[in-house]
Amino acid sequence: MATQIVELSYDSADRWSDRNLEACRALRRSAQTVRRHVAVLEAVAAEHGGVLPPYKWLNANGYFASYNVMMEHPADFKHIKTFEQQQAEKYQAKPGAAKIMSPAKFKKTVGVQRQWRSLRPYWPEH
Repeated sequence: MATQIVELSYDSADRWSDRNLEACRALRRSAQTVRRHVAVLEAVAAEHGGVLPPYKWLNANGYFASYNVMMEHPADFKHIKTFEQQQAEKYQAKPGAAKIMSPAKFKKTVGVQRQWRSLRPYWPEH
């Protein structure tokens, strides 16, 4: 992530200009800020057995800003295992194991309409 030196203007006439807002955004999400949030979420994951808790827990316990940075910079947080990834691992097929569920067999709507016609003799013909 490239860091650029950005000059903020505190002049009231220039405070809400596009240039000043872009400068604020660049400073807010600098490489140093991202590294700090990575360290925070690594510590949280370590406290929870190496898995980052779900969003609801992070939000309720004051880690929303770190979660927001993680969503904006996923490459920097790739090494942290999330709760969703842990849940998805339950459904990964093990080598040589049987499938969890067989593929669904879908009925066509024509067959369903025929069943309804037998139950309702006044069904209009199309």
